[in-house]
Amino acid sequence: MFVLPSGLTVKDFFDAILLEIDVPWNFGKLLNDTDWREHAVSLSRVPPYLYRTLPDPYQFVDWREWAMRAYPMLETR
Repeated sequence: MFVLPSGLTVKDFFDAILLEIDVPWNFGKLLNDTDWREHAVSLSRVPPYLYRTLPDPYQFVDWREWAMRAYPMLETR
């Protein structure tokens, strides 16, 4: 079960994703908050999200806005 991004830090949110995916070494840990967009793009290349159309993180100013839009696609397995 995935956690909603509300109330989390960006690092906590991406750490929660690491717990959900089968191949965390392909994704890695977010080390710098400002790199969230690059991290989100990397996430879209990792199974099981590879064949889903996650929102483009570069269309969002705040990571929380992106995460709330991406959440339904991340939640469904």
